Amino acid sequence: MKKQTLLLLALMLFNTTFSQIDFIKHNIEVNGLGYIEDSYAADLDGDGDLDVLLAHEDNISSFYNIDGLGNFGNIQTITSSLYSTQSVYAIDLDGDNDMDVLAASKYDNKIAWYANDGSGNFGTEQIISTNAYHASSVYAVDIDGDDDIDVLSASLSDNKIAWYQNDGNGNFGAQQIITTSAGGAEKVYASDIDNDGDKDVLSASYFDDKIAWYQNDGNGNFGAQNIIGIVDGAIDVFPADMDSDGDMDIITAAIDYSTIDWYENTDGIGNFGSAQNIQTVIGAGISVYAADLDGDDDMDVVYGTDTRIAWHENSGQGTFGEQQIVFSSTFGAAKINTCDINDDNKTDILGFYPGNFSWFENKGALSVKEDQAQYFSIYPNPTHGILSIDSEINISKIEIYDNSGKLVLSERNSNQIDLSSSKIGIYYLSIEDAKGNVTFKTILKK
Repeated sequence: MKKQTLLLLALMLFNTTFSQIDFIKHNIEVNGLGYIEDSYAADLDGDGDLDVLLAHEDNISSFYNIDGLGNFGNIQTITSSLYSTQSVYAIDLDGDNDMDVLAASKYDNKIAWYANDGSGNFGTEQIISTNAYHASSVYAVDIDGDDDIDVLSASLSDNKIAWYQNDGNGNFGAQQIITTSAGGAEKVYASDIDNDGDKDVLSASYFDDKIAWYQNDGNGNFGAQNIIGIVDGAIDVFPADMDSDGDMDIITAAIDYSTIDWYENTDGIGNFGSAQNIQTVIGAGISVYAADLDGDDDMDVVYGTDTRIAWHENSGQGTFGEQQIVFSSTFGAAKINTCDINDDNKTDILGFYPGNFSWFENKGALSVKEDQAQYFSIYPNPTHGILSIDSEINISKIEIYDNSGKLVLSERNSNQIDLSSSKIGIYYLSIEDAKGNVTFKTILKK
């Protein structure tokens, strides 16, 4: 029986160009917030670390990173006067060098912003527009080249991508329509797609299944819709250089076809190749980001579905390793983004499901060469007593963390640890060898 268990649970690390990243889940208490639609991390109080914004129900709320290490204080309400908040973003809109807050809300068709006093205290609502029918997404960037931050919006029921000109002090002009041909516009973003030095606009639209971009002439005048790809239920789009050739490629998530794909910018000026599949996901693809998770200076892909948060390592040339699951759940749709929450120069992940918000601490890559292959197996798993570890190397420390990332048990210079006193649940096992290499495994308590 022991031999069969080992075969099922052995952790083998082989020589490969792809490495494993281990993440520790840290819960942020959000009881009573209701359904969370979006999140964003920014230094809201000017203390040099990243705080968190949440869009939920009719509200925008903030959590302040009280020690810079990812321990968060109580919730602070910025506004509760929106009607079904869909999207939130932070950037300096009034030129005073602090992070203001920008939001889109669905049932009042509203794009609005809130001025920061520099210490994380926010002023009253300032309406940019109420002409974005079922507003779904908001983003901000310098559109017209005048060195202040303009605002972009996507709105679902009028199929509209639009922008609003900033005078530099947070006063915005009338809505300027980029297109009304994004059927069921879900997401708007901006990047220099054609390498001419200005910010072009990207959209993902659900009803017509389009991923598209719009060329900016540098002054905020946009060309016709350029379709990058058609994918069932297009819901998210993100620009990044996936093949290390110096131009912006595109990664996408689709909720109906359930895929995470990327499109190569083949000539650097916005002509794209066909979809290259990264993963056909279990459940629906909800959100996608690109970030360097493993510290090798290329852009990996991380995404959320309605069953998990996962990532794929990039070779640097746009080929990807196997799916690595960060978190699995049955709670519902997951949206994610990335940032360094605890200031350790590793990219962490923010993720949330209905009523559940967490950050996932990046513990770093474990990369093992062929002549250093390590073998760990754990048994029994699940367990209600002694957990044993078979290993080809000497183990210097075993640690057990609960699902919130709290250390609950520790054992040194032993291949066993007693879980009999712990509660039923999911735990993370940290195995450290004499050289300080750390491997994480998930274990279950009966």
